[in-house]
Amino acid sequence: MVPILAEQAIDRKLEMITSVITGNYEYYYGAGIILTFFDGDWNGSMQPADLMKALHDALEGKEFSDERQAFLVRIMLRYEVKEDLYDEKIMVDLFETGRKKGIKKYAE
Repeated sequence: MVPILAEQAIDRKLEMITSVITGNYEYYYGAGIILTFFDGDWNGSMQPADLMKALHDALEGKEFSDERQAFLVRIMLRYEVKEDLYDEKIMVDLFETGRKKGIKKYAE
């Protein structure tokens, strides 16, 4: 997996405001972005099922006024991670890239 593909997928989806998460790579990148606008207790080194549970527990029922933030949360909550797909190096890197980039780029 080339990490830039997951980044570009989420970046484009946030511009369109209509789509779905299609894989764990995108999910980890998205989880990093969410951490920039919502305090959460998760990180890129978590296993997929643990990350999904942490996100769901923290975000379920929350409302976000920013349209892109709300959209990202919706698509993240609908995605079911593939528990057996975890690449420690790539997924941690994607998570950190999302955390560094944040949602600010999309909120303008």
